[in-house]
Amino acid sequence: MSNLPLDLKEAIQEEIKKCRLGLLQKPREELGSRYREEAKRKAITSSGAQFLDSQEHRLAYIATRMPATYAVIAKVMREVKLRIPHLKLESLLDLGSGPGTALWACAEEFPSLKQATLIEQDGEMIQLGKRLLSKRQTSVFSHVNWQQVNLLNLAHLEPHDCIVISYALGELPKENQMKLIEMCWKATNQALIVIEPGTPYGFQGILAAREQLIALGANIAAPCPHANVCPLAAIGDWCHFSERLERTVEHRLLKEGQLGYEDEKYSYIVGAKEKGPRYFERILRHPQKRTGHIHFTLCTQEGLKKTIVSKRDGEAYKQAKKLDWGDVLS
Repeated sequence: MSNLPLDLKEAIQEEIKKCRLGLLQKPREELGSRYREEAKRKAITSSGAQFLDSQEHRLAYIATRMPATYAVIAKVMREVKLRIPHLKLESLLDLGSGPGTALWACAEEFPSLKQATLIEQDGEMIQLGKRLLSKRQTSVFSHVNWQQVNLLNLAHLEPHDCIVISYALGELPKENQMKLIEMCWKATNQALIVIEPGTPYGFQGILAAREQLIALGANIAAPCPHANVCPLAAIGDWCHFSERLERTVEHRLLKEGQLGYEDEKYSYIVGAKEKGPRYFERILRHPQKRTGHIHFTLCTQEGLKKTIVSKRDGEAYKQAKKLDWGDVLS
């Protein structure tokens, strides 16, 4: 389970106290439907409107959406470390950065990080992000270049070791998505990470980015164990994963949830400049654990594959018991 860093959690709670919690209930519901319902997401994207258009929306966002996006980005960053083991990130560029979520996650996973550029179109969100960042006194948090720019108006990007586009690509028209991916690939020194909601619509953006990155010569570091045609897309399914995160008291109250956690579904792609260690099988969906054996659905170079690891397999079975949806089997 992913947890927010304590100083970030406290900083969010400090901001939320500036508004009565009950006043954030409706904005939270509006945000949820805007991100979750594909028709609304498409309508906002096509009209050029903003997903967050009030201070209540921003507070509801950091209370309920920021923990989820942090959990996912942190999970993807850990995967990047595994798939590109020699990676040493010193600079980060986050496009559509919101309150700086990717920086918090990247700084946790890559202590080598020295500088970050965060591009966000909402000036009020930038100010909110600055207040959150001020709660941690580390070198990289003191070397952040915030830029208030609409992603549609980007003309040039300075080179950075890693570029992240999380939950932002799908908010752009299709032609602008392709332009942005090409611009990012030229600007990244080491890796480009694209994350979208784990919905059919979100996956379509990831699939298009994957195909474009392959055409541009990128090495697909994750999650795909190959650069062949996506076997899930070929059968009309979509590739996505799930990350469990802790809910704070405020998070649970705003969502009217009974559980102390929630599961965030996401799709992603990582393009790398250099090849990492090869792997052959990625676990799709939750493994079905039975008495003495485990059923896996896998993405492989030969397409989708089902396999069973049994107790008779000895050490392989012991290792398989530790694996979950999204992990690599071999």
